[in-house]
Amino acid sequence: MGLLLTGCGNKLSGAYTGKITLLFVEQKDTMIFDGDKVTEKQNGKVIDKGTYKIDGDDLTIKINDYHLRAKLSDNRKSFTVTSADGIANLVKGTTYTKKE
Repeated sequence: MGLLLTGCGNKLSGAYTGKITLLFVEQKDTMIFDGDKVTEKQNGKVIDKGTYKIDGDDLTIKINDYHLRAKLSDNRKSFTVTSADGIANLVKGTTYTKKE
């Protein structure tokens, strides 16, 4: 599961991190945006790669068969997951913030 953002236009760049809880264990989940690609890391390890699209303040991330939807903040320094497919929906409500 993953998400993306960029500074201007329809692209995001850099790393956005959120905290997710799976089976009562909190983990750091990071989405790294580069071009139209996103790489998801958990606790520093790459777990998946995918693509993303931005339409206004709507962010859609596709990783494997999962689609995540999120709302970008006005300054694009964060996004909050609004929905996702299947097990990825466990991150619904998670806010990812860009590392400076």
